[in-house]
Amino acid sequence: LVARAFAAYAGRPLLGEPRADGSVRWWSYGRCGAAARALGDEVRRRCGGGGAAVVICASNSAGWLLADWACALAALPSIAADAS
Repeated sequence: LVARAFAAYAGRPLLGEPRADGSVRWWSYGRCGAAARALGDEVRRRCGGGGAAVVICASNSAGWLLADWACALAALPSIAADAS
C-alpha cells in the first residue's frame, strides 16, 4: 500500500520539514519513496534479512518517518523508541 501511494502520487507534496528560518521544505511522495527504498535496501543489505528488526530511536521528524517507511518497504519490523 505504501509503495503504491509513493508511485500514484509521485509529484504531490507529502511531508513538510520545518527549517530554522521558519520556511518549510516539502518532500514529494516520489522523493520520499525513493529515499525510503534506498534506506530500506541498505538496512536489508547490512542486516542480512533473516529475523532482523530495526529500532528507530529518534524524536518525531521527517527522518523518523522515512526510516519507518523504509522498514515497511523492506519487509522489516520496526520498533519505535522516543528519544525525547
